[in-house]
Amino acid sequence: MKKISYSIIFIFGLIGINAILSYLYIDIIMSKSRLMVSDKRFKNYDKQIDMLLLGDSHINTGINPKHLAIPSFNWAHQGTSYLQNYYKLKYYIEKKLKNKPKKVLIQFDLQSFRRAGIDRNDFYWVKYVDYFQVSKDRPFGSRYKIWIKYLKGRFIPYAGEKDTLFQWKTLRKRNYRINKWGFKSRGGQDFSKLPNRKRLKMAKKRVGKSLVKEKKQLIKPIAVKYFSLFLSLCEKHNIHVILLKSPLSKEYLQEAMKYVSIKDFYTSLDAIIKKHKHVTVLDYQTAYINRNELFADQDHLNEKGSRILTKKINEEIKKLFKLP
Repeated sequence: MKKISYSIIFIFGLIGINAILSYLYIDIIMSKSRLMVSDKRFKNYDKQIDMLLLGDSHINTGINPKHLAIPSFNWAHQGTSYLQNYYKLKYYIEKKLKNKPKKVLIQFDLQSFRRAGIDRNDFYWVKYVDYFQVSKDRPFGSRYKIWIKYLKGRFIPYAGEKDTLFQWKTLRKRNYRINKWGFKSRGGQDFSKLPNRKRLKMAKKRVGKSLVKEKKQLIKPIAVKYFSLFLSLCEKHNIHVILLKSPLSKEYLQEAMKYVSIKDFYTSLDAIIKKHKHVTVLDYQTAYINRNELFADQDHLNEKGSRILTKKINEEIKKLFKLP
């Protein structure tokens, strides 16, 4: 009996310790992460959302809804895939978090189709993504890996996050400058002020990480599947999709063109877009190739650049939807 009693105490002790560590990780350490702060801004946004902005950091730091004529919220996050954005929009609509948006803007970039699944922050994504359905697509080669990620995110969120745990003091002090519209500013960083050699090195490193590494399969079938599902979901709910080719610096484009034909890349995706109604493509990829002062780095706009781009997109939206 004593052995059984000790075993029960031990088990409940582990459960209690896990609950405490999970609370500390999510509610204390990660409460100031970009994901959590963005969700707080979203929850506090009190206007009817006409246009919802989804996607990765090109959208999150590139478009400031403050300068749009229609009520909009930027719910984009760094490094997110079409899979994640599909499930997030699906959750938004099904759970009726706010009013159904009339428009959705999302990135349509070279690196967008190399992302297949969920890289990290499973504690956050288990709320939105159907991991068991995703496991059938085997985004990591084995369905068991996605199940493990689900269990980790649901029950042991801090597992494998030792770097985050050891840097909790730094994380607590971070200020991501996310405004009430969800936009994250990159401030006054100026790519043009860097030496030419430094700019080229940064572009080469970024292209190597986002494109060259995936050269054999730059357009992954899983990404294409969820891109199509995203468009179908919007079509079903009569939501107009705006696909944005984000601005890139001359250094980034020159490096990228060594490894991929940009024209062929987008031509291969045209057939998918043509199958769906209410889809508009806005191409700003080369709009600022001679204006490095608008970039914070090789492929992200600084605050000045985001303001200029947002105002341009605002003009396009007003023309497209015949707004005053």
